[in-house]
Amino acid sequence: MDSYYINLDAAIERRLSVVESFSKYSDLSYSLNRIPAVDVNFVLSHAVEGKILPTEKACFLSHKKAIERSLEGNQNVLILEDDAQFGPNSFNFLKILDDMQDDSTDIVFTDICVGGNNDMIELFFLRKNLIRDSTFQLIDLKDFFWAGATSYLIFNQAKRKILNLIETLHSYNLPYDLQLRQWINDEKLNAKFIFPFATTVSKLSASSNIQTTGNNQQISAAASDAFRRLVWADSERISESPIDGLSKIEEDFFDARTSMFTRILSVFLYSVFNDNGK
Repeated sequence: MDSYYINLDAAIERRLSVVESFSKYSDLSYSLNRIPAVDVNFVLSHAVEGKILPTEKACFLSHKKAIERSLEGNQNVLILEDDAQFGPNSFNFLKILDDMQDDSTDIVFTDICVGGNNDMIELFFLRKNLIRDSTFQLIDLKDFFWAGATSYLIFNQAKRKILNLIETLHSYNLPYDLQLRQWINDEKLNAKFIFPFATTVSKLSASSNIQTTGNNQQISAAASDAFRRLVWADSERISESPIDGLSKIEEDFFDARTSMFTRILSVFLYSVFNDNGK
C-alpha cells in the first residue's frame, strides 16, 4: 500500500504532525509521501471554473494530484489530508483493508464526518459492541449522510476509474467529498467506511479551533469532529479528550429546553451503554 498526504508548503505544523503520527504507529512496510497541495493562487491564475470557493477547488485538485501520483505504483493507495491522525490500532485495520480481495469496492474511508443525529447514536452503540468483540464492520456509504475526505483507501483497480470520473467534469461545482458522495449515491462508485474508524482528525483540524462563540457553522463542525474522535478505534488509548475542541462554547449558546433534553437523553444513553437500562 502506498500512502500520500496532501500538504500546503506553508503548513509546516500540520506536516510535522501527520508525519509524526504516521511514523509512531506504522511499521517499516509502510512509507508516507508528501503531495504538495494545489493552492488558491494556482486556481485563480488558471481561472479554474466552477461554483465552489477557490479553496475548495484547490482541495479538489490536490486530491486529483494525489491519485494521479498513485498511478506510478501498482497497489492500493491511502490518501490523507494533513490533519489526519493515527493510533495504535490504525495499521492493524489498514493491513486488513490492504489485504482485502474485493473487486466490487472502490474506496474505503477510514474516517468520515457523520451528518445525521440518529446515525451518531446508532454508531455510538455499535462501537461498544464492536470494541467488546475486538472486530469492525465495513458499512456501505450509499444513501448515508456523510462528508469528509481526510483519510481513505483507494483499491488499485479503482484509481483510474476515479480519475476518469474527475476528468469528465468541465467545472467544479461541488467540494471533493460531496462530489464523491454524489457519485456513490449514483452508483458510479462503490464505497464503504470502516467502523470503528481506523483514523481520526487531529487537533489541527480547522474546525477544532473555535474562534467565536457566535459562528454556528464552526461550532457544528467542531462538534462533528469531536464525535469522530469519540468513536474511532483508539479513542480510549489517546490521552487527549475527544471533546477538548468544544471547551470554548459558552453555556448560553444552548437554549434551556435543549439543555434539559440533552441531560435527559444522557441518562438513557448512559444506562444503555452500561447495560443497566432496558
